[in-house]
Amino acid sequence: MCREHFAPIHLYSNRHLKKSTTFNSGVEPRQLCYVDEATLAVSGKNTEIWQIPGCTRLAGLKSAYVKAPSPLNPANGDYLIQRDRKLFARTDSGAEVPICHRVDNPSAFCFSGDGSLLAVAGDQSIQIVDYATTKLAQVIPTVDVRPAIKPAFVPKIKWMMWLGGRRFFLSMTSTHRLETWGSREDARNLDLTPIQRSTDRSTQTIDLRTLPVLGFKDSMLDEHMNQFYRTTASVDELKTFYAYLLGQRGWKAERIGRIVPLGLEFSKDGHHLSITIESRPGPTSVTITLRH
Repeated sequence: MCREHFAPIHLYSNRHLKKSTTFNSGVEPRQLCYVDEATLAVSGKNTEIWQIPGCTRLAGLKSAYVKAPSPLNPANGDYLIQRDRKLFARTDSGAEVPICHRVDNPSAFCFSGDGSLLAVAGDQSIQIVDYATTKLAQVIPTVDVRPAIKPAFVPKIKWMMWLGGRRFFLSMTSTHRLETWGSREDARNLDLTPIQRSTDRSTQTIDLRTLPVLGFKDSMLDEHMNQFYRTTASVDELKTFYAYLLGQRGWKAERIGRIVPLGLEFSKDGHHLSITIESRPGPTSVTITLRH
């Protein structure tokens, strides 16, 4: 396991979580990725490849840092780098192959679970590329480009990840908005509630700044195991937020109501979490109670 620091890289053993060694990468690390069990890629203003153990520098690559869950293709081990505003795949042989010529200066990218598709975020759209052929499979507009609509500020997508295989994915913008993308059918298959729109561009938009930290830290509950807050997020957005994030953390959904106030019940290791969401004129009210 690795942890980022300003310049040093600290290596820990997975079994005992004890620091095994520290080495200086020479760059300010912004992303760490194991290319294989013995090779670590460190990305900052450039990318360096290190052999682990031994902490021997193998190569330095001219590459800008692009936010991604992992720049490594899970299918064939290709490592993606960005240079001159374009994406390149670095293969096992060391060759660098251009990928996705159509997106200039991408802000984020992510591979599907099987490595067959690559989603690349540009200024006005997300482009889905067939990785094997580099052919464009789909374009998803993220900005209304009609001439009559000229937004003063267009937030960039800064991070993406795929959900549910290769048909649905999640993105986060520079304005801290979490968005899910896919068809309404895909959303329902993942138990997400689609927003009622005339297109299938975006099925959900959640403003992370209005949501509580619960779902990331249970310790934010008070001494009475209660939490109450108000938010501008809608009932559907909150339902999606808690159902997905608590599910990721091992909480089992016991009941998800369909009336207002909406009642959500979760259980984990003998603990029970109740969430009541009530929508009235003005902000949405949320009450959270944890019972042992």
